[in-house]
Amino acid sequence: SIRGYIDGVLDGVADTDEKKQYYLSKAIEKTKMINTMIEDLLLYSKLDLNQMIFEKEKVNIAKYMEDRIEDSSEEFLRENKRIIFENELLTASFVIIDSEKFKRVIQNIMDNAKRSIEKQTGQLKIMLRETNSSVIMEFKDNGKGISKEDLPHVFERFYRADTAREVKGSSGLGLAIAKQIVEGLGGRIWAVSENGQGASIIISLKKVKKEEVKK
Repeated sequence: SIRGYIDGVLDGVADTDEKKQYYLSKAIEKTKMINTMIEDLLLYSKLDLNQMIFEKEKVNIAKYMEDRIEDSSEEFLRENKRIIFENELLTASFVIIDSEKFKRVIQNIMDNAKRSIEKQTGQLKIMLRETNSSVIMEFKDNGKGISKEDLPHVFERFYRADTAREVKGSSGLGLAIAKQIVEGLGGRIWAVSENGQGASIIISLKKVKKEEVKK
């Protein structure tokens, strides 16, 4: 595809400045897609082979999530969609994560949700709650949901179904990467959905005490 657009410019098929601009912009768009796919493949390979080093640190999960939501809110607003944040934690709760790599988990989940919801009415609700030992993070969208047949497979690499994962330029590794990172940090991740009623991606991370020293 990239070669076709570039050949079109060199061979004179794009015979006006406007066409040349269009062909070159499409070529750049395709190279960005390839770059994303290559980065995802390399990252997944390292995770799959246990070659990824995690730089773990203790973070206040509510503050961390507020920052991640702030990072993405503008993108949602540009598409007339919104993020709702509900923090049900009674006190400040801390978890051990690799802050940078966990950003990728959050981004992948939020990107999937954004693509699956409609303009105007689309929303992603992010909820924080807790048990005695864990912090639970739920990302619930009001999109079309995931079918019962597809649900067990959404975290498999390259799996594509008629869901938010089937997006133009996607590597098919977004949720597979999220699963590898979450499990590498000692957490759990799973999906809950009914076709036509939205989907939830849920993450459970072990709580640590504020005064607990990193070992």
